[in-house]
Amino acid sequence: MRGFYVIFTLLFFFAGNVSAQKKDLSKAYNYKMPGADIPPFEVKTTAGKMISNKDFEGYDKLMLILFNPGCDHCQHLAKDLVEHYDTFKDVAIIYIGAKGVEEYIPAFLKETGLATIMDKKNIYVGTDQTKKSDTQYEISEFLYNLYEFRLPQVNIYDKKRTMIHRSLGEVDINTLIDKVSTN
Repeated sequence: MRGFYVIFTLLFFFAGNVSAQKKDLSKAYNYKMPGADIPPFEVKTTAGKMISNKDFEGYDKLMLILFNPGCDHCQHLAKDLVEHYDTFKDVAIIYIGAKGVEEYIPAFLKETGLATIMDKKNIYVGTDQTKKSDTQYEISEFLYNLYEFRLPQVNIYDKKRTMIHRSLGEVDINTLIDKVSTN
């Protein structure tokens, strides 16, 4: 009977130590969940300028839009943003496409009307230049950690760069207006 208690105590002790050593899989590590921090990224804009997640401290809100220039939902969202630009004028808006779509972006900007507001200080459109991930996929670490495989993907971050909203696929502009208008 004494041997049973010794074994039980040892198992309980080791189980507690093993679970204490597990990696924290909280929202801080899962960039796809509301409440997560913004992942590091680097984007080459259509103007040839490199920008990163560290360049937008002056904005209370930051909106990352993962897109493909040929995506109908992405085009519709861009047209809605142009139409409602005054609501978003104090939000950093960063359109990020994957490498390889650069040649299609000028037509996207023209067809959606984004070209008419590209001179605004808060609008950036470009392609992901973050280092390649060590995963089996030929995408960057940034896109691997963030992308949910439905476009457009819109993530809104607060002043502390914590995700407060995420939309996948077809996006309702009124929902985005509500999210950027609230503190």
